[in-house]
Amino acid sequence: MVDAQDRATAETRLRAAGLLVSELRERRTRSKEGQRQLIRMHRRFNNARFFSGLAILMNAGMAFDLALRAMRNASENPKAAALIDGILESVAAGETPSSAFQKAGIVDGSMTALLVSGERSGRLGQVIQLIAQDLERNTLYKKQLIGALVYPAFLIVMMFTSVAVVMFVLVPALEPVFESSGRPSPIIIRLLGTLNRWLDSPEIIGCATTFAIVGVLFGCLRPAAFKAMMSRWILRVPVLGRAVLDLQLANYLQSMALLVENGVPLPEALELAAGCFSIPHLREKFATLTERVAVGQRLPDAIRDLNVFSGEVASLIAVGDEVNRLPAVLANAALICRTDGQQALDRLMALMTPAITIIMGALIGGLVISVMTALLSIDELSLS
Repeated sequence: MVDAQDRATAETRLRAAGLLVSELRERRTRSKEGQRQLIRMHRRFNNARFFSGLAILMNAGMAFDLALRAMRNASENPKAAALIDGILESVAAGETPSSAFQKAGIVDGSMTALLVSGERSGRLGQVIQLIAQDLERNTLYKKQLIGALVYPAFLIVMMFTSVAVVMFVLVPALEPVFESSGRPSPIIIRLLGTLNRWLDSPEIIGCATTFAIVGVLFGCLRPAAFKAMMSRWILRVPVLGRAVLDLQLANYLQSMALLVENGVPLPEALELAAGCFSIPHLREKFATLTERVAVGQRLPDAIRDLNVFSGEVASLIAVGDEVNRLPAVLANAALICRTDGQQALDRLMALMTPAITIIMGALIGGLVISVMTALLSIDELSLS
């Protein structure tokens, strides 16, 4: 920035400082109220849009820093402008794009590993485009998931509300009637009455409170261990676990394809690609793959020993290694894994709403039938 009365004076001062002037823009000042409104409008930074725009400019032939400057000049989002300024300062100080992005806090470990692979392979623009596509895909799936869960969540809330009303209001009023008549109460009344007494028990309340506090403290004090535990649990969930694993493997194989295609030695490529996993358990497991290949084991044999890839992908990698077409085969395998993961998520999303609706309907219907049975039993007691 330069202070000057007009463009000619500003250009003269810049040339006198030894700078080549390519474009001059007058700084537009905003009122404080206008700035507050703009910040409220753009209080969230859109990572997917940022990486998508950057990929378009870089794939069109612009250098990384020039593409960032072009986006900085075109941005009206104060938060985005500040982030881009920070990234430009880091790059000007000699840091790599992956380090600059990580310092700005807009990428996670898996994205950083992909960026490193793009830097080493000379295809940073292509990798940034892959990251943008993954972010857009994740945003779309989140919207679909929220939309699919609205109706089931409403059913779950209504079910728990109905159970709570029956448990804490109706059951305490019905139990004395059966006890005074000497007849056993229906099984659902006995179960809900027992559950009511458990929930009123100070010991149960104390244990539940202690368990909740320990869980919260564990998540806050040991976030890495908590994340690892949750990721292992997610991988064990049917359908969802396989879908998450396939998408993780797709990023790994895509990064491997870029690295190997551009001449990076296989052990080093395996080490860099292992960082693409956001799940610590998988990252540690594929670190052993790097060690096995480094000591001389063939890649197809090491991959089969992991027992992670499907038979189709493992066979495809073995064929690619034999015919010396490993980069192309790895890219094709990445496409297979990504397609399988997306199809599994689509099926899960399609089945989630009807499955939860049927389960909730069965639970609420069973509760209604049980309550009606209890009421009919009371009517029989009154007639006898």
